Amino acid sequence: PDLIEKYGYPVEIHTVESDGYILTLHRIPKGRKEHKQERPPVIIHHALLCSSFDWVVLGPDKSLAFILADQGYDVWLANSRGNTYSRKHVSLDPSDSAFWKFSWHEMGKRDVPAEIDYILAITGYKKLFYIGHSMGTTMFFVMMSERPEYNSKIQVMIGLAPAVKFARNKSRISYMMEYVAESIVEGLLNLIGYQEFLPQTSMLNPLSRIMCRETAFTQRFCISFMELITGHSTQLFK
Repeated sequence: PDLIEKYGYPVEIHTVESDGYILTLHRIPKGRKEHKQERPPVIIHHALLCSSFDWVVLGPDKSLAFILADQGYDVWLANSRGNTYSRKHVSLDPSDSAFWKFSWHEMGKRDVPAEIDYILAITGYKKLFYIGHSMGTTMFFVMMSERPEYNSKIQVMIGLAPAVKFARNKSRISYMMEYVAESIVEGLLNLIGYQEFLPQTSMLNPLSRIMCRETAFTQRFCISFMELITGHSTQLFK
């Protein structure tokens, strides 16, 4: 929100409860010089390990959220359960393992519909535009599969790097996991006490800043670690 205000845009903070999780929506109701009365709502859902911040970080001329606001849209930036802005629950704490017992299925079946209903109720529109990036598209497809009645509430869906299945997956870790028993994986997670995927901690944060900075000779190890998870693409490094 502070970054949005810094660039001269109005911003509102809204919360939606879904399945006990308190989800935060950051709204940019209009552009800096845009005064149209009719501003159709658009919700933008981020990818894995991301947040609403990713849609505004590049500034007014390059960030999708600002561009849409300046073009006359009522922009709603979603934050999936468990991310930086949606870490509250009516009875659970992020330190509780039960807080993290969810997947894209619950987010698509429950959270996205709750957000859509809230936005339509606030704006008075019957339909909205949906933009999803990677995991944001996965949740949308889950919603449409499990709750097809929401088709009538979507004007247009735009999928950026849509993720539905692991086709041509180059991740070494995901390949190895096919041969590791689920009980072993769960046991390892319980042993180290982490239910959150790649959590930010007081130890990991400063360590990653030191080891992964541009001038560090250890940066190659950081890249190699991420390639284990995401797979390697020579074309991306050309």
